Amino acid sequence: MGTAQRLPMLPDAPAGTPREIVQRLQEESIKALTSTSVTERFASDGAVGGGRPPEEFAALIAQQQKLWSQVVKRAGIKAD
Repeated sequence: MGTAQRLPMLPDAPAGTPREIVQRLQEESIKALTSTSVTERFASDGAVGGGRPPEEFAALIAQQQKLWSQVVKRAGIKAD
């Protein structure tokens, strides 16, 4: 899938979503992730729900991209 294509399950998710909307989505996601049905399902799968602020997730992604780009470069990995 190219970067110009949208995910089929999120065809209308725009870039640059206003901060208030992102905050509301985070609040509602935390409610869902801490609901009994979700925590029980996660526990049965050996998983734990998250719910960190979007800025922390963005920082984690940036850190992981830096780490793995260095690994790829040092290993000389090339895409086919």
